[in-house]
Amino acid sequence: MKKLLPYLTFCLVSAFSFSNVSAQSCNTDASYLGGDNRARLITNASSTSQSFRALNSGTLRSVSLDMSASNSVCSLSDIQVELKIFDGDGLAGSVLTTETFSLPLNISQTYVDFNLSMHPTVTSGQLYTIDIVLTPGQDCGSGSEPNLVWYYSFPTNYWSNTGGTQYWGGVTPSLGNTQKFSTCVGCSYVSPTGNSNQTVCAGSTLSDLSVNGTTITWYADAVTTVPLAPNTTVTNGQTYYASNTESSCESPTRLDVTVTTIPTPDVSVSNSGYTITANASGAGYRWLDCNNNYSVISGETSQSYSPSSNGNYAVEITANGCTDTSACEAIVSLGISEKEFENTIHIYPNPSSEFVNIDLGVHNSIIDIQFISLDGKVLYSKSTSEVNVNIDLSSLPNGMLLIKITDGENIKFERMLKQ
Repeated sequence: MKKLLPYLTFCLVSAFSFSNVSAQSCNTDASYLGGDNRARLITNASSTSQSFRALNSGTLRSVSLDMSASNSVCSLSDIQVELKIFDGDGLAGSVLTTETFSLPLNISQTYVDFNLSMHPTVTSGQLYTIDIVLTPGQDCGSGSEPNLVWYYSFPTNYWSNTGGTQYWGGVTPSLGNTQKFSTCVGCSYVSPTGNSNQTVCAGSTLSDLSVNGTTITWYADAVTTVPLAPNTTVTNGQTYYASNTESSCESPTRLDVTVTTIPTPDVSVSNSGYTITANASGAGYRWLDCNNNYSVISGETSQSYSPSSNGNYAVEITANGCTDTSACEAIVSLGISEKEFENTIHIYPNPSSEFVNIDLGVHNSIIDIQFISLDGKVLYSKSTSEVNVNIDLSSLPNGMLLIKITDGENIKFERMLKQ
């Protein structure tokens, strides 16, 4: 004999499947196998029942029973059976669903799927009972009904926590609790919802798309089983597919979302003197203090910003609905007087015959350096942003030279003897 009895299944391959609706998929709940095999003839006078304990919460989509059917008394086109699902262990609980099915007259022992049109909700840890009986009036007037047999098993040891109970006519037989069956709880699918055409900023990821659901999973197409990472950067014109998972049930229907990307604004800046200017024009601006956790500087919403103190500053730029932030720009020599500018610059060795080093100190601008003869002729010129500058004097004439150093606002002159 076959081994499994009341069998609630996910994609069970069976010789027969009966329902007015298509089979519903579900998640395998549990399997319990016993040590011996029994069989019970189902009649219209005494139903046969089997209780089971749900291990997962969800909806019951189908019941699959190990059965056989035959009739040698008269010719019937099919066999009518009534199947009920009760709340609780036994037949005293409320009826969750009652459905009638037609079976072929002759069935060798096999698993028969009863796909439910109503899907009663079951709760993890609770007991429920499957009850099946022949509908009356199938004796062809001979007093003999078709032989419809349900196969089952009892364990060698009592196991009440996982197994259910076998009932004959609502009465528990002396053999005790059955253990040879498996249960399956179906998914209550909740499909994701949202706009199928979404516009986002360039550089956005799948997690930036707006889809309604509990747990959203993204795929490259409608059928693949390999998900995309939530941090996948979306591509302009590409379609992505979202499923929704609730209570461990992932929706088979996916929402297709086609993405249009908008370029992010230019966030480059220019620093002239002590004024920082965003290169993007005609946008929205908010200046930020990088040294204060990028806090917004009150009232500073112009394209240019002139800070009142040294620090690091950035600008948040919004254009065409997209916002991006520039790199931080340093202002480090704000408020230095001409005297302080002179004192921060050191020239050595002096006198010198080959090289001279110029230490420009801390600055945040381009420094112009000139070597000038006493009659006013510029002999050497260099612009630099470096802090330390080494200059080759070999091409300059011997004698007293004037070194001019300026940052555009402050200026320092120093004499040097070239030997």
